[in-house]
Amino acid sequence: FVTVTTPHGPVRVKRGWEGDRLAILTPEYDDCRRLALSAGVSVQVVHDEARAAARLLPPTPRQDDPADKTQADLTPNGRETGE
Repeated sequence: FVTVTTPHGPVRVKRGWEGDRLAILTPEYDDCRRLALSAGVSVQVVHDEARAAARLLPPTPRQDDPADKTQADLTPNGRETGE
């Protein structure tokens, strides 16, 4: 997860990688819903804002963040393979 700032507040976003390529950005629904209800806008508005903000992040995964690893890079306990 990474947290991005939207005009309505912070939203956690899952990032999925294929090698060095960012393949998917998925804002957390509960964050989007909470902010949307508070602001009186649709969940889709907050979702789109979060995706747009996440696209502005650096394009490479942080090597020290297990959340940015693919399942193939991690052992069952969440540690990197080869540790």
